[in-house]
Amino acid sequence: MSASGRTSSSVDMLRLEYPRRATDLVTNVPANNESVDLPNPPAWIRQMAGMYRQPQHDLLQYQRLLGGAYDRSSAQIQTIECNYDALTDAIRYLYQQAQADQSASQDWIQTELIQVANAAHDFTTDVWQEMAIHAEDIPRANHYQAVQLTRLDDALALLQSANHHRNQQQAAFQSNVENWAARQEHTTTQLAVEQRRLATELVATQADLQRTPQQGAEGGSGNRPPPALPRGPPVAGSASPSEAGRTVPGDPETLEQLIARTVATAVAGVHAAAPQGAPRAQGEAILTARFKMRDPGEFDSKTKSNFRSWWRMVEAYFRCYSNTLDAQCIAWVGSLLTNEAREWHLA
Repeated sequence: MSASGRTSSSVDMLRLEYPRRATDLVTNVPANNESVDLPNPPAWIRQMAGMYRQPQHDLLQYQRLLGGAYDRSSAQIQTIECNYDALTDAIRYLYQQAQADQSASQDWIQTELIQVANAAHDFTTDVWQEMAIHAEDIPRANHYQAVQLTRLDDALALLQSANHHRNQQQAAFQSNVENWAARQEHTTTQLAVEQRRLATELVATQADLQRTPQQGAEGGSGNRPPPALPRGPPVAGSASPSEAGRTVPGDPETLEQLIARTVATAVAGVHAAAPQGAPRAQGEAILTARFKMRDPGEFDSKTKSNFRSWWRMVEAYFRCYSNTLDAQCIAWVGSLLTNEAREWHLA
């Protein structure tokens, strides 16, 4: 049973023992015998685990060969132990990640993996060269050199595997970046297309709004010109009502002016189409239909586009009640205005 509580298996499973640093190894500190199982580890982790198990034996063999001459304060032995500890720290990192059911991070693979492989290579080179130097005889020295070549092959295999895995990770990361950039470019293009479409619709709507009052005046009054009303609320220093009622080319029309002109046109058109003899005097009886038509609702004066559809409903309402007096039509339309439109109407 592993430290994580899972049953070990020889199939697609790698058992990692808790690593011992060089100080614990050469001073004979007992191991804690803890281990953890890694399911389906990649090739480079298997190679690194093998590279760690073998250097433990190599370092102890080197210590026994030197005996009392194994001086941990010497620069050569400190370098050997430092490279061994680099491999130990890597195994400890993988051990801790496995305990947490996590894989090695991409940052660690990109920055640490190659350094660990290089440290394993340097450890193998230094240890077996030193053992060949301190060999008892030439045959033993030749044996140590042959072992060194075998160990170096293993170290080079780990280095190649680490490089291959890191390159795969870099390629996958680059692919993700390129895909993200392509999606961003597509989104930007779609936004530009949508902006152009909205701009085109806005121009068409503005042109339609400018044509609508003129069409209403021509079709609703039956060749009868509408009464001359001011185009907007009077303000200090403004032109006379007769001058304000005229359209000046290029003069922008406010929403209030559009309402005033459209109301005047519609009232004139409704009354022009009324039957002969319909009452027009103040106080006379008003004839209404037996059914009740739904009123068009209030107008909040926020946009001209909303006013256009609302006014069509007002015109339909006027046609249904054609005998209504002018003053009542105007007062009724004013009661439907809200916000700024109502303030202008009551001014």
